[in-house]
Amino acid sequence: LALLPTGGGKSICFQVPGLFLGSCTIVVSPLIALMKDQVAQLKKRGVNADCIVSGMSKTDIDRVLDNCVFGNTQFLYVSPERLQTELFLARLPSINCKLLAVDEAHCISQWGYDFRPEYLKIAEIRTYLPDVPVIALTATATVEVANDIQEKLAFGEKNLIQKSFARSNLAYIMQPEYDKFHRLERLIEKTGGSGIVYIQNRKGTEENAQLLINRGIKAAAYHAGMTAYERETTQERWIKNEIQVMVATNAFGMGIDKPDVRWVVHFNIPENPESYFQEAGRGGRDGNKAYSVLMYNEADIEELANSLERKYPPISTIQNVYDSLMNQFKIAIGAGENEVGELILQKLSVFRQYSEGEIRAALKLLAQDGQLYIPQNVFSSSTLKILVSQRYFGDKTTKESEVFDMLLRSYSGLYDFPTSIKEQELAERLEWKLSEVQQILLNMQKKEIIEYHSVKTDSTIYVLKNRVKKELIKLETAKYQTLKERHKMRIEAMLNMLRKNECRSKFLLAYFGELDAENCGKCDECLKEKKRLIEASVNNLSSKILQCLSSKPIEIRIVVDNLNQYSQRLVIAEIEQLEESGKVVTMGNLIVSA
Repeated sequence: LALLPTGGGKSICFQVPGLFLGSCTIVVSPLIALMKDQVAQLKKRGVNADCIVSGMSKTDIDRVLDNCVFGNTQFLYVSPERLQTELFLARLPSINCKLLAVDEAHCISQWGYDFRPEYLKIAEIRTYLPDVPVIALTATATVEVANDIQEKLAFGEKNLIQKSFARSNLAYIMQPEYDKFHRLERLIEKTGGSGIVYIQNRKGTEENAQLLINRGIKAAAYHAGMTAYERETTQERWIKNEIQVMVATNAFGMGIDKPDVRWVVHFNIPENPESYFQEAGRGGRDGNKAYSVLMYNEADIEELANSLERKYPPISTIQNVYDSLMNQFKIAIGAGENEVGELILQKLSVFRQYSEGEIRAALKLLAQDGQLYIPQNVFSSSTLKILVSQRYFGDKTTKESEVFDMLLRSYSGLYDFPTSIKEQELAERLEWKLSEVQQILLNMQKKEIIEYHSVKTDSTIYVLKNRVKKELIKLETAKYQTLKERHKMRIEAMLNMLRKNECRSKFLLAYFGELDAENCGKCDECLKEKKRLIEASVNNLSSKILQCLSSKPIEIRIVVDNLNQYSQRLVIAEIEQLEESGKVVTMGNLIVSA
């Protein structure tokens, strides 16, 4: 397991050995964009690489695997989910694999227990590759997570190589801020250069990107609600510096190699130090000075503190959501195994009792417990922006006009930014068929009345076990409590970092197990301490100047010589301050106590 800081050369650690060993190196990677980027970088250097990603046809996957078996593919990038498929496992023994690399290995501990359980099953393919060495790499892992990674990858014995996470060129600034956008403008004006602004929600990225554009700054939004093509082209323009500021959710940044990012701003407090450290570390990868600025207010602190209950609602909430879902699907107790139902959140009997976020969290936990299977895109939503004024529809009797009016009554901000909408909700309010609403929206897009990005959501949920009385839904109590406690500890660590008057870098390094780190001298807390010491030193200087004086005038030169531990300029400046306050009198080159 290699723990190296962002920009510390993690890819080299498996790419060079892979080339040396020959044949094929299999690389497990978490994100499609990350795989495609690394494959493109290798191909640019004349290395034969490929990846298998979702959306590929069986024919294309067969072709890629054939090239690994019979051709000269040197690196094959796959997701952990791909490792579990029958097609991949059937071909794996025929691939002459000499090295297995697990990139961004912290995902094993961070995501494996949560929404990507396949991360915990990576070690299973080692039975197919019994003599193949494994290398895991990450830039963020506590001692606990590092041990967990090695255990879950079935290491024969612990083998950790770690480089200090210290970033001597990165200044961490964390401070309360009432007007975050105004502070951001000042930062861009003062610092210039390429930057990233992290915002938790998609709408916030769109709004703030537009505000920057309105002020003549080249900016763009980036979030998971955009199409893959939009994300890819926006990212490419930012890398080429055609866009100065990327305003993004945390869906952006993993594995992106842009060395000249001069600043990273957080408008919200990340959920844990790992996420903060990784996102902040995208600044200054060229070794030149960079800034990480976290702006927060009391509402942000409260939001973070409350996130624990939203992500891990009480067992009673989970039980009630389960019962409500089974009722919606009309499943009786003792029946339901392998049943399929269509989820309509708004029609759940508990919809008014709990927030949408609480219901989603409960459903995800039920899925983790093996009660349900929920496809990844169930909770995705389409986006829409209106491009014409209300006066566009002279005839108010058309179906397009009815949809237009319903949109305005149902959602705010449609004229300003692409806004999340739910076609099913519109259909129910209009009392139309869903397909009819979707077709009218597509027609309105063709006429450039709206900008509409349709997400084909699959509201199908699969019930994996027979229904039981809700009181019997306990989840895996130990696992649930462990995850909740781990999440709570990370939130508390993040809040402690904000509250403690301690070097930010030193705090982060201690969190990751480096207990002997020195103060960085650059963060906001270190700068406050420097200012305090300077003020204390100046106050001390005033006393020493007065001690040098007597009732008779003496030459200022003698006072300066006696205080040679201070610079001449500082002593003269302090004498002027003392004179202004009436404590000394100067006469030419002489000075005397007042």
